[in-house]
Amino acid sequence: MADATDLLLLQQKLRQCKSIVQLGHSIVNQSTRIADYQVSVLWINKTFSKGSVQAVSGLPEPIKNTPFTAWIEEVCKKLSVANFEKSTAIDKNEFTEDQQIKWREFFPSDLVWVPLRYQDKDVGGLLLGRSTSWEEEELSILNYWAGAVAHAIGSLLKTREKKSTQVKQAISNKRYFWIGLAAAFLIAWIPVPLSVNARAEIVPLNPIIVRSPIEGIIGEVFVQPNQGVLPGDLILAFDDTNLQSQKDLADQELAIAQAEYQSVNQAAVRNRDIASELPVLQAVIEQRQTQLRYTQSLLDRSNIYAEKQGIVVIPKVTELEGMPVQVGERLFTLAEPGEVELEFWLAVGDGIPLPYNARVTMFLNVYPEQAHRGNVRFVNYQAEVSPDGILGYRGRAEFITNEELRIGWRGTAKIYGEDVRLFYYLFRRPLSALRQWAGI
Repeated sequence: MADATDLLLLQQKLRQCKSIVQLGHSIVNQSTRIADYQVSVLWINKTFSKGSVQAVSGLPEPIKNTPFTAWIEEVCKKLSVANFEKSTAIDKNEFTEDQQIKWREFFPSDLVWVPLRYQDKDVGGLLLGRSTSWEEEELSILNYWAGAVAHAIGSLLKTREKKSTQVKQAISNKRYFWIGLAAAFLIAWIPVPLSVNARAEIVPLNPIIVRSPIEGIIGEVFVQPNQGVLPGDLILAFDDTNLQSQKDLADQELAIAQAEYQSVNQAAVRNRDIASELPVLQAVIEQRQTQLRYTQSLLDRSNIYAEKQGIVVIPKVTELEGMPVQVGERLFTLAEPGEVELEFWLAVGDGIPLPYNARVTMFLNVYPEQAHRGNVRFVNYQAEVSPDGILGYRGRAEFITNEELRIGWRGTAKIYGEDVRLFYYLFRRPLSALRQWAGI
């Protein structure tokens, strides 16, 4: 529970924020000193009419075009229209069945909506979630905290509107207006390279993908993620308890079949009538031998060895051990440490024409000051869902220089297309949206 010192310190931090982005990040991540929560979302009516998700706790910025963001926007719009006067715990019965299902998937069980009002205007709200119920004392403190947050947001929005008004007044001067218009017209024809940003990752080049040779349960993994191995090193072994039992049973059945054949063969010397049974018994022996060889081959394939020198790319060992797998299911990847390439995901909305061997510049999260350059090898024609849950086109690029890059490093790739006019570069998306809306 918050005390007076926490409230004063947090209010001071709010006054030190210089932008809406900085303010939103501070609110959703530092409000835990006011009330305990697991997830926090800041919803802001930037124009006092149309709202949007400004910040989510634990994320540097909200990720657009995801099921989580779409559900948050839907819920916040519904709660904003309800015009709550104070912090209110949300009842699940107020939502549809589909919204309740997504609630259980994306958010903790207990939500509270903290409305933010500045000078009798709704500037947004704070959505907090956790797995335990909310107490009245916590809601009272959140009401006090909401006043400070709303004042900080309203002040920044008001400052932004004031600056916008000053710009409009400057444009009203006809002389500067026409000079600026002429300059903008000339600048609009400057050629610039069309480029887009995409999430990227360092992946192995031409790796060996090892798949399960048998159906069973992985018993033990003998290597760690990204561990180097030599040809013939044991990587993992399947649980061979059932296979060993099947082999023992096949041995016994083969021994019984051979004993029966020997007994009948000896009796056939005295009684030629039973000699006709010998071919049938010989066929049974061959069947038992085939079954034994098959079981032995499964046992031989229950241990997976490294085919060449490299590093083993696998998830956590605890996730593999005890996991049931089918024949052909992917187990791990064996890659050369120095042979890497760039994999990027180009969002559907960012699709642009790319020339042959289009230029790529990657900025890694671990070394943002260094730029790694390469050329695009291919981009898939069909969009698919990326590991981040965003629909996009998967592409690969090869690096121009031989640099020591570690598999798994991530960053942002800037992909360059053909040169276009600055006007097209700036208004490509608005023009595309306008044509789709107008149908022309």
